[in-house]
Amino acid sequence: MESQVKNIFIILIGGIPGIGKSFLSNKICEIYKDLCQIKYLNFDKVENINKDNYLQYQQMRDDYLLKIKDILDDIENIVNNNNKSTLVILDDNFFLKSMRKKIYNSLMDKIIELNSDSNFKFYYLEILLKPLDLNYCLKLNNLREKNSQIPENIIINMNNIFEYNSPHVNDSQILILDIKNEESINNDIIKEIFNNKEKYSINNNFKNNFEIKEKIIIEKNEKAKLIDGIEDIIRKEVNLILKSNDENKKKGKEISKYKKEYMKIIYNNIKNLENNEVYNTSLLDALNNCIKDKNFNISENKQIMELIKEDFKNFLLEKKIKF
Repeated sequence: MESQVKNIFIILIGGIPGIGKSFLSNKICEIYKDLCQIKYLNFDKVENINKDNYLQYQQMRDDYLLKIKDILDDIENIVNNNNKSTLVILDDNFFLKSMRKKIYNSLMDKIIELNSDSNFKFYYLEILLKPLDLNYCLKLNNLREKNSQIPENIIINMNNIFEYNSPHVNDSQILILDIKNEESINNDIIKEIFNNKEKYSINNNFKNNFEIKEKIIIEKNEKAKLIDGIEDIIRKEVNLILKSNDENKKKGKEISKYKKEYMKIIYNNIKNLENNEVYNTSLLDALNNCIKDKNFNISENKQIMELIKEDFKNFLLEKKIKF
């Protein structure tokens, strides 16, 4: 007898602080609590931390990702303990596509692992809340308890650099909701999402799933690891540049656009690197050596980090961005 198919929904909800992520998450939980067994992981509720302490904040983000992976690793036990569908809700700002990609890749890893078991059917959706009025979010943030409030400059900067594109997913697996007020999030929208759940299903069949194949190819491509490391360095540098002076704070979107342009240049250069070629620039030469030596953890290589930062700043200077 064929076993019953087990439906697993992964809903990632992102947006700047104060926009209503937890409000939406709680609404979904309330509507579907009797139909699904729900695992709800809210970053802000995992632990109280000083969000001004960057190192501690980064560690907390790593811990949050580990908790997500723990849920995915235990998904068989979670599903088998109940005949209902399983709904996993992940609530965080997720303002960078790379943050969302890590979770998506973890999900792909699990699907690959369960490839031989056709009884699991996965659905994945990224719901990104986009403010039509930033003041609405700032106002709601101010209504929070003091120890839960986010500094306004962080909210403004996050809004300026928020990446609403998610190239790692299909168009049907990302939903951007324009938020003007609390009424923008209503039960009809939530039910409409689940009524059309087949749009964001992930085929569990390994042979027919191009995305899974593509992920394995990318993992084998060591240059991709190098690119991810560079993007992480550039992202942190952008945050420092935005804080460097009042003029740059107003140019968040412009600087974010230049970051994408720069990363495209880096990507094209690395993609075309060959071990037997010699480059005139010290940066490309250093990156070429990384590939030769299979040393992709550039976050621990201070020399390369400084070369990347210097090169990126020179790029911005050409765009008339001052520091």
